[in-house]
Amino acid sequence: MQRKLRLSLVDRCNLSCFFCHNEGQGPISRGKITALDPETLTRIVRVAAGEGTRSIKLTGGEPLLYRSPDGRSTIVDLVEQINSIRHRDNSFDLSMTTNGTLLPRLAEPLAEAGLDRVTVSLSTLDQNTFVGFISPDATLLRRIASSIDSAHDANLRPLKLNIPVFHSERANLGNLNEIDQLISFASAHRVDEVRFFTLIAHDDFPEFDDYYHFFSAAMRSALVACFSNHGCPSPEATVDILARIGGQFAGQLYPKVEFGVHLDGLKISFEALKHGRLPNSLKDHQEGPYAIRISADGGMRSMLRDKADDSLMDAIRAHASDEFLGTLYHAAQEEIP
Repeated sequence: MQRKLRLSLVDRCNLSCFFCHNEGQGPISRGKITALDPETLTRIVRVAAGEGTRSIKLTGGEPLLYRSPDGRSTIVDLVEQINSIRHRDNSFDLSMTTNGTLLPRLAEPLAEAGLDRVTVSLSTLDQNTFVGFISPDATLLRRIASSIDSAHDANLRPLKLNIPVFHSERANLGNLNEIDQLISFASAHRVDEVRFFTLIAHDDFPEFDDYYHFFSAAMRSALVACFSNHGCPSPEATVDILARIGGQFAGQLYPKVEFGVHLDGLKISFEALKHGRLPNSLKDHQEGPYAIRISADGGMRSMLRDKADDSLMDAIRAHASDEFLGTLYHAAQEEIP
């Protein structure tokens, strides 16, 4: 039974990453933010914890943009409320995945409110690549870099860095040529783990095939060069082993396989997540079933691209008991293969 919950707080983001799938919710909102009130979100967490959930990850959109519909509660207030329901029998890890642009001023308050750790998404350190693929506002790149130090200083650890691999050989654009620089950056800024991800195909990403890499020749070459520069004794053999592991498990639906190496005290990990790995009966799904997902409007899914199930929110609006909500949440867990 799945013990993880990914709770999407908002459907809006202040970046415009060209590969974004927004937790399967569709295009990022550019207008009014969709968000639930803190009481509803806290109740969902309480129900999930009661059903055995041991990992709560706050996501978005960009979760640091969260404000309650009435405008009174911020992300710090929400974290404090969620943290207040943790106790010995319903303990869970409370983490967040963020783009980091707002984290420098919020890291310390979030830690004090009860957030355990953060994962920061960083696609590039190159300003031109950032402006072309992530956001036209180059100043946000400096904020993301600063957020790493802020998170470390606030002891939001283990501190992880998510790096999606993307590169177009046709256009000669992407971040494969930055892998060594990104690893050096992570090491210098006391990151605990760097996680390399492959891109996920979706309807709003027509350039997917051009930018997708999963231990391609170009990706393997970049990794060999990086490992060589960081003192790996057998870089080619190491990358070859990693590629074989990735290939062996890339078609596996569940459980998700993560693997990697330690380099200069830094953990470098990968996911066995290859496009087209799923059986034909699930061809429309590009990821899952690694967690129960609650979207910004309260829809519940056990797979990334499942149609959202509104039964949980319908029951909350009907003032159903926590016990009844627990049966709905439990049923969603049972749907996971």
